[in-house]
Amino acid sequence: MKPPMLSSAAREGLLIDVVRSAYEAVSFEEFGGQILPSLERLFDTSTALLFRCDEQGRPLALAGSLAECHEYYAKHYYAQDPLHPLLRRLNPRFLHAPSLPEWKEFALHPAHTYCAQHYDFENFIHLRLSEGKMHAPGMVGMLLARADWQPDFSPGELKTLIRLIPALSALASRSSQGLVPPRSLADCLVDFDAPPRLAFDARGALLWASERAEQLLELKSRGEKGVPEALSLAVRRLAALLRRDANGLPPQPDLELALATGPLRAELQLARGSEKTFILVTLEEPESPRRIEELRARHGLTRAEAQVLQLIAQGLGDREIAKRLFVSEETVHTHGGRVLAKLGVRSRLQAALLAHGHRIEAEAERANKS
Repeated sequence: MKPPMLSSAAREGLLIDVVRSAYEAVSFEEFGGQILPSLERLFDTSTALLFRCDEQGRPLALAGSLAECHEYYAKHYYAQDPLHPLLRRLNPRFLHAPSLPEWKEFALHPAHTYCAQHYDFENFIHLRLSEGKMHAPGMVGMLLARADWQPDFSPGELKTLIRLIPALSALASRSSQGLVPPRSLADCLVDFDAPPRLAFDARGALLWASERAEQLLELKSRGEKGVPEALSLAVRRLAALLRRDANGLPPQPDLELALATGPLRAELQLARGSEKTFILVTLEEPESPRRIEELRARHGLTRAEAQVLQLIAQGLGDREIAKRLFVSEETVHTHGGRVLAKLGVRSRLQAALLAHGHRIEAEAERANKS
């Protein structure tokens, strides 16, 4: 039985719920189990699919009612799909398939007719939620489809979906990296290996900042005024979302702060536990890439070893690094051991400290000898 049409108020409330969930979820299970069904309801779709490309670039279904059909499609029609050459050339983040010149050809192809006849799949919207190239290893994408008895997606619906892409892409990135945010403010305080972080309350007031975040933003000398205005604005917009008075406007989850010392990337998300929900801001260490290049040249690290070192410096474990680089955990473990040996350190923590510019005794001795 088809659910009743949503009222404008119900649609706006569901939109806010989708954005809020996208900021809070951290796994593909939450994406597929909570957010994808809400998107299907919001956009009145007949079927949907969340997928991720494997190491060969083949799309594998993660969630959605189209998953069963997609397995058959990937096996029999994926390589011959007439839309793929165009998609690879255009590499779109957002695609309304019926607007393509090749749509008529695709509509007559078995890749479409099989799906249309068996799964109420007439036209669709495709969203690429990952950076990089279409169908590259690790790419995460989503399809929202309507049946032949439904109207096409309206211009207003297309605009709404485009506005949702940043929040959905940030969630896809967190899911791919296997990152689990602290579930309480206390977790932030005791997580010594975490990247620079700040926590704000549900009204956008600063609660806490790690020592490194204080250094990067010069909070000790300027207090809360040291929080850049662009970051304060993004936090306030996310706080408004928590209070459900955000007018459906998704705040930017990933922004670049223009500081006197140079650009600094910040990512916003929600963290919830037994305590109240708070806003967590993670800053990217600006010196790590340059420092790692220096270490690579000085200690003869290979490119792969330098990549592993950079991710170790971000606090990721072997499993998360393997997912990010699309290699096995055994390969990561091997590279990690070689990194420690070449740097002359005893632990991953010491390697991370070196990557962040701290001097370790072993390296200091080596520098003095040279």
